[in-house]
Amino acid sequence: MAPAIENPYAFLLERIIKNVDLLNESLQEMNRSVAAINNHNQEITIVAEMWNGYHRNVEFNLQNMDTHLPPGKILTNQSEPLNVIISGTSDPAVLSPDGFAAYVSSLKFDPDSFAGQSSSNDAQQANLGDGNGWMNQTGLYRKTPALMEVLQGGNHFRYWVQNGKKANTGAIFIAASIEMGLKQHHNIVSNGYDLGRDQLVGNATQAPTHSNKTEYTTKLLSMDASLMRGVSKNDLNHKISSDGKVAVLEVTTAPWRGNGASVVAMGPVLVGASLAAVASVALSL
Repeated sequence: MAPAIENPYAFLLERIIKNVDLLNESLQEMNRSVAAINNHNQEITIVAEMWNGYHRNVEFNLQNMDTHLPPGKILTNQSEPLNVIISGTSDPAVLSPDGFAAYVSSLKFDPDSFAGQSSSNDAQQANLGDGNGWMNQTGLYRKTPALMEVLQGGNHFRYWVQNGKKANTGAIFIAASIEMGLKQHHNIVSNGYDLGRDQLVGNATQAPTHSNKTEYTTKLLSMDASLMRGVSKNDLNHKISSDGKVAVLEVTTAPWRGNGASVVAMGPVLVGASLAAVASVALSL
């Protein structure tokens, strides 16, 4: 009986089958990689859409501010920069008087209801280009506790609301700075405008804050350098240097779901009522 003849193509066919299996495995791995890339691209797309939304908000506000506040006009009548802006796109509740007071309380600032109420007691004026002209500051806040800030110095800010007929945005313009204590006549510290801005913005944006069962999330939309273009330290009060940037913030709210406690806004600090006593204490520091 003649021996069986081995198929001469069997070995070649076996190699082809193995290579096809390897190719299938490679294709499957490539498909998994493509799927991962697609998921990553989708995340990038979402972030890009969010950024475009922020960009549109910033562009809207900056266009409005460029129209009504030409470069060199974003200074108070005492040449202090309006270096923080709460955007008019923020939650309307934050832009109301009571809502802003609660928001500022969540940042650990107390209102000073005496100082800065008129030109005779250090009120400053600002022209927001909204048709209201030069207006006295709406209010003054000092870092908690306010009386200690008066004595020893620290972060404080004045603010105005853009609500005139020509630009009723509701945006809040803030002049923030770090000042020395009462004994040093509340002069601004070196680089005090930028430090006051950065401290306020940092405290507001590093994590959500809460007050009166409301949670606040603050986002830094822009550090705009165009609004103070052309302003040098010689234009600023005390001839203090500044990087010329204005922080534009957007604040949103949500119910606070904490442990039931809330930060209670402190009542107005009547600094003037005990000014003589404060002065005598300060002189002994």
